Amino acid sequence: MLSSFWPVSLKTLHVELGGSFDEGRDLLSRLGAIDERTDEKEGHTIRVDLPTYSIAIYESQGRIRSVWYDDPSGRRLEVGKKRKLHLYLRRYARSGTWVEKMNNGWMTYWFNEEDKRMLVYGLHKDVIRLNDQTL
Repeated sequence: MLSSFWPVSLKTLHVELGGSFDEGRDLLSRLGAIDERTDEKEGHTIRVDLPTYSIAIYESQGRIRSVWYDDPSGRRLEVGKKRKLHLYLRRYARSGTWVEKMNNGWMTYWFNEEDKRMLVYGLHKDVIRLNDQTL
């Protein structure tokens, strides 16, 4: 499959940061069985694991504060992973621009100051978490 080397577009569900958590639950439930959890550190979380990818949303004050993706697109090549990362950066940019500000060897942190968003990319597990910094 070509997308495992070079993703052209994202096949994952787009869940908008800051949206209603209840609406996010409805979206994810259409994908399949949802796993709902609440814990002291992360708060309320909903996750769906599909054969093609996994997605989770995190709640704060009834809104979606974070969206997490385990998307295997591009994993076979380093250039494919970079391509996928840039597709997610483009998906979640409104009007601002993304700047890579930190790389600690485990994660790369991208910030979009104008849109008040942050993307954290797990270098070793190839997972992406986007955070709404207003919540």
